[in-house]
Amino acid sequence: MTLTEVSTQLNSINNNKLPPIFFLTDMNKFKNPEVICQQLPTGSGVIFRDYEISDRKLRASTLAKVCAEHGLILFIGEDRDLALSVGADGVHYKENTITSAFKSMKDKKLIVTAATHTFNSILMAKEAGADAVLLSPVFRTKSHPEATPLGISKFRDWTNRSPLPVYALGGISSDNAHKLLSTKAIGIAAIEGVIREFYPSEKS
Repeated sequence: MTLTEVSTQLNSINNNKLPPIFFLTDMNKFKNPEVICQQLPTGSGVIFRDYEISDRKLRASTLAKVCAEHGLILFIGEDRDLALSVGADGVHYKENTITSAFKSMKDKKLIVTAATHTFNSILMAKEAGADAVLLSPVFRTKSHPEATPLGISKFRDWTNRSPLPVYALGGISSDNAHKLLSTKAIGIAAIEGVIREFYPSEKS
């Protein structure tokens, strides 16, 4: 099953209004995320990361226009002010900045997601006021080969007990995505998995 098929089923089964699938940008793996965005189904989410690039404001503005044209939900990583300035729908925070992002999460001008790797960090995100979390790595991933994957059993347990909606992230491909259907995840977030699905000619 494709990531799109699985994420759509998860989102429908668990009755959530957030996007079923998130594409996380990484220009080291794909230099023009706008190309991927043009292929995504309407209602998909995009998290613009690429924190270190020199023209981040310009690229965020360009991406915002593409997302608006294609009916996508745009989140800006780690920068509430930039998210507001380009008209993004939300902001995404790293696990180690969840608590410092308390104000952004509470003013509710933006939807807020947070990266999490432990159950305690899920609880921290809930306390801070996040709307959903991206929990990783579910499977072994090329991006972080040193990280021990949660595996489906632990991911299922944490998702069942989570006070927030959970997205599955990390090592998800068309070969293993179907395993997520046994969990209460509301969708999938991915970098390379989305690139392979929507731009298969690109080496990632």
